[in-house]
Amino acid sequence: IYRDLKAKMNVIDFDDQIMKVRALLVMAEARDWVRYKLDGGVDHILLDEAQDTAAAQWDIIKALSDEFFQPSPDRDPRIPRTLFAVGDEKQSIYSFQGAEPELFLTELQALTERQTETPNVKMSMSFRSTTKILQLVDQVFYQDAGILRTFDHDEDVVASDLGKHTAYRQDAGLIELWPAVPTPTNDIEENPTDTAPVDAAGLDSAREQLAQAVAGQIRDWLNQKEPVCVREGKDLVSRPMRPGDIMVLVKKRLGFFDALIRNLKQMGVPVAGADRLNLGASIAVQDLLSLAKFVLNPNDDLSLAEVLKSPIIGWDDQRLFETAYIGEGGRQGSLWQALPKGECRTLLNTFKLYASTHAPFEFFARVLATVPPGHTKSIKQRFLDRLGGEILDVLDVFLSRALAHQRRGAPSLMRFVRDTLVREDIIKRDMGSTQNEVRVMTVHAAKGLEAPVVILPDTTQVPSAGRELLIPFQGGGFIVNVSKNDRPEILQTAIELREKKFAQEEMRLLYVALTRAESRLLVCGFESNHKVAENSWYQWVKTALEGVGAKPMDTVFGEGMQYGERPKSCHQDVAAKPSEMVDLPSWTQQSAPTGGAHHYQVNPSRLITPDEDKTDLLTPVRSPLGDKGWGVKRYLRGNIIHKLLEILPDHPSQNRADIAKAFLLRQPLDDAQRREIFDNVFGVLDMPGFAHLFSKAAKAEVSLVGTLQTESGVLKLSGQIDRLWVGDAEVIIVDYKSNRPPAKTLDDVSLVYIRQMAAYRALLGQIYPQHKIKAGLLWTDGPTLMMLPDDLLDTVQFEAFTLEGASSA
Repeated sequence: IYRDLKAKMNVIDFDDQIMKVRALLVMAEARDWVRYKLDGGVDHILLDEAQDTAAAQWDIIKALSDEFFQPSPDRDPRIPRTLFAVGDEKQSIYSFQGAEPELFLTELQALTERQTETPNVKMSMSFRSTTKILQLVDQVFYQDAGILRTFDHDEDVVASDLGKHTAYRQDAGLIELWPAVPTPTNDIEENPTDTAPVDAAGLDSAREQLAQAVAGQIRDWLNQKEPVCVREGKDLVSRPMRPGDIMVLVKKRLGFFDALIRNLKQMGVPVAGADRLNLGASIAVQDLLSLAKFVLNPNDDLSLAEVLKSPIIGWDDQRLFETAYIGEGGRQGSLWQALPKGECRTLLNTFKLYASTHAPFEFFARVLATVPPGHTKSIKQRFLDRLGGEILDVLDVFLSRALAHQRRGAPSLMRFVRDTLVREDIIKRDMGSTQNEVRVMTVHAAKGLEAPVVILPDTTQVPSAGRELLIPFQGGGFIVNVSKNDRPEILQTAIELREKKFAQEEMRLLYVALTRAESRLLVCGFESNHKVAENSWYQWVKTALEGVGAKPMDTVFGEGMQYGERPKSCHQDVAAKPSEMVDLPSWTQQSAPTGGAHHYQVNPSRLITPDEDKTDLLTPVRSPLGDKGWGVKRYLRGNIIHKLLEILPDHPSQNRADIAKAFLLRQPLDDAQRREIFDNVFGVLDMPGFAHLFSKAAKAEVSLVGTLQTESGVLKLSGQIDRLWVGDAEVIIVDYKSNRPPAKTLDDVSLVYIRQMAAYRALLGQIYPQHKIKAGLLWTDGPTLMMLPDDLLDTVQFEAFTLEGASSA
């Protein structure tokens, strides 16, 4: 299914890229020719992080480098070609991508045997971590034999650096171990008014207690200017700790991950947020989609309520309840109808107009850039203030999705909303380039990163492979997992092998986690089911600290352990640099002043002020009986009439009937509907006194673009006139209207129609200043031509449409 879906979408995934290259170099009929062409241009191959290279990737490397080991008369032997591989099998943590440390060592051994003079360089010096941290690593993996649980030692796989690590740095470093937070007793009285989800962790849970304690410790470090030793260039300096110095590493993004970020934000600690974000699960995206659903359907009470509570409007629960309450004495009708007039309603009307005149990207971009009346910050800034810096990445991706939607075809806000709701987009953020903020991420995501201070709070549990639905089989393929009592021997053997591999990678993951720390390491955790799991990271670190002679220390949860000491000074002491956060001048929070006349672009058929309801003004009045026999084809009727009135005047009058009948026969209509349209169209064309409007001298579908100057700005208009006739002294504009029933008097004409014709008249008055401009509406159901008097058109004040209701260009 997945393969067929990719083929249908004409896309490939990352695995496809690897496998297709491998097939081209190893299996394809043209592989020798491809390798020959590549061989002339490849002299050196550098393979970094070689321990994370999967078998298929090794096949590619070998195919590219085979010629390196064979003499060639065409090459100068003094200029050798090289394969340079760098890796550490103890850091092989990507088994889910096919990486195996044993494969890495086997391939290196095979390459060495092919070129006996190959140097085997073993690097044991660390330029990152301090002596105490490296002593802890050596204690875990060598003195306490953790290395034996890291690889298949039965197969005689030798680690690359069996000797102890050596620190290049001269500072000692500090390691702290907190006691595991105990599982609380369940004797707390239940609160009958508690509205929290039934599966939410209580404030007294061990997980929540640890999240609060870690967040509080970070806050105290920063407030108390805790010293930390860091590298600045080639020097080691001691300075007060900064948020960007701290990195918190977890195994998975589970409950503790979210709880810690939440507590850090509540305590005012700058935090970069999650390293991976689900676009659809983001509160900001949900709020923007709710706004889109509301502007598409103003009677959607739930979406409107979500918008009112969001940073877009910012109502509190009490104000929303007072407006939305539908009990005795409460509102009648929809929430939108009950919304009082004022700044809030005006703002939402503006957004409704944006939706009707802009594609999804422009709509959301304008919404985010809007500074609501009475406020100094844009809606984007209000999202940032409430949700933190990570929301900027979310909004950027959301807008890029909207732009991509427009590039794929005709833009539709409704379709974009639907696609976003059903699509799961995961955003991977670059946490290595964050600003001065605490980073919270998984150990896998931290590979290649480092920090002066590392906190490991997810250390007391051990994952299990037995819960997986599909278990990899050593001979290839998968076996479906079943309950323990029903497992056949082959499945039990596969699960035991999987558990063994899991445990080995857990130890390698611990190695990576410990070696991310430069000078300070804090290890902690919380009990699960009143215990700390055997062979957990916590147990390994605790045993290792006992082995290196760690001292007791007081912690928020009781007596812990400490190895090393706080830095007093390194090679030199430096004062804390001025804060990187500065107060911006007030003008940065205000909208930029207009440079001369402000331009507003709008369609003449949609001249609506922000306080008006576009649904009422733009919806043609229809009689319950007027569309009898047409049903859903009523729009088709108007389109066909419009098309015939456009094309028939270009033909001689004696040919028009035959052309119309031939055209109508191609339409999905019955005979009665064809006759009705035919009669309507020729009733217009044969209308006494207006034959000149439908002669060749008149023009159809005339595009008209121009500007109208008002006191508050320039109104840019762009529209299309259905019929235009220009005489010696007068100009007649006619716009077709297929409303059923048609307006009988001027009082029945929609205000939008009057504004539209007034706009056309004003623009044409600039083109034909010496002519009298007349405007009329042609009601095709009748037919009736209704000329609009000048005094009626003169009542239209275009000043009202250069306010915030029009779309700013």
